[in-house]
Amino acid sequence: MTTNHNLDTVAAFIDGERVDPIALKGALATDEGRVYLVELVAMREVIATPAIAAAASAPAVTRRPSWRGLAAAAVVTLTTGVAGYTLGHVVAERRIAAQQEAANKAPTATREIPPDAGTTWIETSGGHN
Repeated sequence: MTTNHNLDTVAAFIDGERVDPIALKGALATDEGRVYLVELVAMREVIATPAIAAAASAPAVTRRPSWRGLAAAAVVTLTTGVAGYTLGHVVAERRIAAQQEAANKAPTATREIPPDAGTTWIETSGGHN
């Protein structure tokens, strides 16, 4: 004897719903459950056949892109490329300038050496003396 619950489990399985595997196995263990499964599959085939035939017989609509669309795509691509190149160039120049400035900068003093008492510094070469 099969209950409606077993047939509901088979119907839920056919509809793609989540079902308890043990309940489905129990429903398909009976002749009534297997016959119901076959009937549902056959009914779906009958219902789906006209839709599949109509979709297969309908001509595929293809549109060629217009020249305006192609031109717009070319302009966007060109603008993006030029902007990217310019931005990369500016960033690279700034990075190089910062590296050169860091390389040309004198290091900070680690210690100061005071002059000895009684000595004076006299520039003997160059300068304005």
